[in-house]
Amino acid sequence: MPQVNFVYIATSPKHFAAARELFLAMAPRTTNPDPGVEGLRYFHYRHMWETKQYGRLSAEQIEFLNEAKKRFDDALTDIRYQHWLSGQITAGEVTEEFRRLAPTREVSFRTELVDGQAALFQARVLRRNRQAVEREVTDSVQPTFGSAFKSAFEGNARQAEGK
Repeated sequence: MPQVNFVYIATSPKHFAAARELFLAMAPRTTNPDPGVEGLRYFHYRHMWETKQYGRLSAEQIEFLNEAKKRFDDALTDIRYQHWLSGQITAGEVTEEFRRLAPTREVSFRTELVDGQAALFQARVLRRNRQAVEREVTDSVQPTFGSAFKSAFEGNARQAEGK
């Protein structure tokens, strides 16, 4: 993936530093395998194939070559290949050019501290107080939500009563 944005959400900042360190270790900024090595490998195997040295290529190398042909199917790679074959550019220059052209990976890690709703994030569920007053279920219309929701639901409740 060329871009990774990770958000670590917790109710306590206790593990923020450890989570950041672990994430950045697991999501390196460079692609693996090395694009420079892969490009040069493609050139070597392609040259062996074109010079009919089939017996020197393993099944794994032929499979890599077939996949690489699709990945490196462009005019600039063909020009680089011809320059490499003729000795106009060195293997080191080939690897550096492929590395330079490879997309860089953008990795970001952000933390968010949340308050409330802690039960959603805690390993143990806190038990309710057994002394809580149980309310009798009635058929009357009583507001369930606080005043913040009153205006949005008030009209619907009145319409329901009228029907």
